[in-house]
Amino acid sequence: PLDTIDMAMVRGGLYRRVTPLVGADRGGPPPPKPILWLASRLHPTFRKRNKTALATFNTMSYLDTLNGWEEHERGEWIRRNQALQSEDLAGFDDDQLADHVGRVADHLLEGNIRHHVLHGTDMGPIGDLLAHAVRWGLDTLEVMPLLQGASPATREAARLGADIAAALRGDGVDPAEVSSVDEIGAAGPGSMAALDAYLVLYGWRMVTSYDIEGLTVSELPGSVVALVRAGADGVQHDD
Repeated sequence: PLDTIDMAMVRGGLYRRVTPLVGADRGGPPPPKPILWLASRLHPTFRKRNKTALATFNTMSYLDTLNGWEEHERGEWIRRNQALQSEDLAGFDDDQLADHVGRVADHLLEGNIRHHVLHGTDMGPIGDLLAHAVRWGLDTLEVMPLLQGASPATREAARLGADIAAALRGDGVDPAEVSSVDEIGAAGPGSMAALDAYLVLYGWRMVTSYDIEGLTVSELPGSVVALVRAGADGVQHDD
């Protein structure tokens, strides 16, 4: 029943709304359920989308998209991210720096579009799960936590933290006792390599805001130390 997501900048802030297929700009409440039920079966676009939705759930075609992301596309995006972040900005002149900023902006826009295109692949099945949970009489607030950690990407940072902790032990340092990133890096070559492997993937990730002044992981050394100390027991809690 949704047409698109509208976005607009208003006084420096980004506002967005989900717009329905019909009646988006009329204002007021949505139509009564009987009218919406009838429209969804008579309106040509509704009919086409219902047919597509049924085919999608019957064939589970979203699994092909998921597998394609995990096996190929995700790695390509990581490669492109790292290529941009590895450029030596300190050695650029003004024109080279402007070119870099332009390429980063293009990359960001392309990634934002791809992000929202892929959202149907995860949000659709999750919505289907919640709809079934309601019909089964299950509390959706109890169902959703069961998905926690299901994504390999969600567990990746913890795995890398455990790798750093293991490297610290190999360099003769108790990972449960480290108190700074400098201390981790100075422990030995193994610890430095494991720390670098983590920061290459996560160091530039913004975690406090989507805006440009948001802090990255590298600007929050305490969070890196906490991750390493959490992995000090060497136990992977994938369950």
